Amino acid sequence: MAEFLHAGLGWSIASTLTALSFFTFSMTAAFGIGGTAVMLAVLATLLPAAAIPLVHGFVQLGSNAGRATIMWRHLRREIAPMFLAGAVIGIALGSVFLVQLDPAILQIALGSFIL
Repeated sequence: MAEFLHAGLGWSIASTLTALSFFTFSMTAAFGIGGTAVMLAVLATLLPAAAIPLVHGFVQLGSNAGRATIMWRHLRREIAPMFLAGAVIGIALGSVFLVQLDPAILQIALGSFIL
């Protein structure tokens, strides 16, 4: 069970990622920008390039779920089905594309995005 809690990363990295998630979520909430760039830069130092999009996606899922919970009354529910359909298509295409990328190309793309 303990292995599941830190996903094989070790407690120090898992704890760092948890604190980083809170910090970057707070940064984006306070300033409206910058949290993603900080998150990606730190993830690039801790994880292999192929794992970064997956981990970042899960962090975003938690962050956005928290934001949606807070802003529940203000959500535009009429556009949710279109957004969900686009997200499913994007996930399907992105997952096929991502596994075929050379890690060096992924690192260059990630570095370019951060800059």
